[in-house]
Amino acid sequence: MAALKEFFSPEIIWFILGLAMLLSEFIMPRLIIAFFGFGAWVVAILCMIIPGISLVPQLCIFIISSVVNFSTGLYYYWRYGNRFQKYLKVSKNRPM
Repeated sequence: MAALKEFFSPEIIWFILGLAMLLSEFIMPRLIIAFFGFGAWVVAILCMIIPGISLVPQLCIFIISSVVNFSTGLYYYWRYGNRFQKYLKVSKNRPM
């Protein structure tokens, strides 16, 4: 029973959730779910550093870190993404 309790610790659950989100990015490649996966890994690391943290701070940290990751990714895409568009041979009229 102790091994089962250790397996369902918050850091393991957040790590598995983040891994599932990152792996689901291969199925639905829009690079949105990956930011939430990285946010889940941030919570997993913080749960290892600060043991006994309750669910509400975990969810707040997950939301904040996911939004920060997403906005940072958007910033770098807007700043540097247009530079690489000329190297891609993609038609603008192609449906997504």
